[in-house]
Amino acid sequence: MKKCLPLLLVIFFATFSCKKDCKPKEEDSDKISLENAVVVKEGSFVFSKQSAGSGRAVVYRQVNGKYVLGLEQMSLNAGHDLDVYLSTAVTGGKAVKLFSIRVVDGKFYYELPAGINAADFAYILFISDTANEPVAVAALK
Repeated sequence: MKKCLPLLLVIFFATFSCKKDCKPKEEDSDKISLENAVVVKEGSFVFSKQSAGSGRAVVYRQVNGKYVLGLEQMSLNAGHDLDVYLSTAVTGGKAVKLFSIRVVDGKFYYELPAGINAADFAYILFISDTANEPVAVAALK
């Protein structure tokens, strides 16, 4: 049992150290390849009066069939976490939480989870975790 204890501790730590909605790492964004990827949808963000920022959302389909969300030409410093959703409507409708983010300066890429067809969604929403309302909306066309 003593020989197995270090292995069990590693497994326990790896399993419970990260919540399901962990923040993506910038290093992961740098590893995503957009070579030969096709733009499926894109749209510019419109920010609420309480927020300042700029940028656009671009959904790419890679040659392997996976979708990637690109936050490009972004200038955002929220001061608190914003939850990022892929949604069928600005309010109501079907929505999938992708990740939480606080600061984006430049570009950031996120591979969408398997099984999500980006063509089914029309909006990228930044929702304030404190006020639970949209801070920015990009209509994807």
